[in-house]
Amino acid sequence: MFRHAAVEKSRTQCYTIAAMDDARSRTFRTAWFSKAARKALIADKDLCEAMDQVRKGQADDLGGGVFKKRLDRNRHRSIIVAKGQRYWVYTY
Repeated sequence: MFRHAAVEKSRTQCYTIAAMDDARSRTFRTAWFSKAARKALIADKDLCEAMDQVRKGQADDLGGGVFKKRLDRNRHRSIIVAKGQRYWVYTY
């Protein structure tokens, strides 16, 4: 359903995902989350796959654009904040 269009390198590691209808969705991660994910050995590929699952509705919706998703075979949890289904941020 989604294909990975590009991986842009920046401080917050932005990923641009192109959907079938050409709508762009961007995913970011905070500096704190980047450091924690690196220590936990969670790869960027795993984060992209988890974000695809969140967009498909396979995460706990906490309301108000806040989602909880398990990563790395349920060993770690993450909190994802969404802004209008276009911008997504891994925060914790």
